Amino acid sequence: MRKTPDAFNSAVRLLSYRQRGTKELIGRLKKNGFADEDIESAVSRLSLSGYLNDEAYARELRRLRLKNKNWGSIKIIRELYAKGIPADVVEGIKKEFSGAWMDEEMEAAKAALVKWLKKKGLKKPLGRQDSLKAYAFLKSRGFPDAVLSVALGGIDEDEQYCL
Repeated sequence: MRKTPDAFNSAVRLLSYRQRGTKELIGRLKKNGFADEDIESAVSRLSLSGYLNDEAYARELRRLRLKNKNWGSIKIIRELYAKGIPADVVEGIKKEFSGAWMDEEMEAAKAALVKWLKKKGLKKPLGRQDSLKAYAFLKSRGFPDAVLSVALGGIDEDEQYCL
């Protein structure tokens, strides 16, 4: 087995590529063959120094998924749980979606819908069948019903959204 400095240096190297959650980092270090005590020491050291922070990671992941992938809160929350983010942190993120992030989530839904409409060659107003398909598309992107109704009813033919 490798010693602590190697586990620590490997963890620092992994974090230099991109931010990671604690569970993901532990999994990567285990996969690389480090001993549990070395991993625990490295993770503790990184957490104390502020380089490993599940809350900051969750906030950044939420921001990126909302802006870059036009995902809704439901899908983002699901991903946070899947990545092993602690439940109390995820609950805090959930509360933020009902506050200031609600407007950004609506904009993401509208942007996703505009992109989908362009891809399908459709224009508003949509017929019943196309409206159901648009609803299913946005639902699959993780948008809650309140956001869906605004997004489906809130885009005119003339409106332009930057994608």
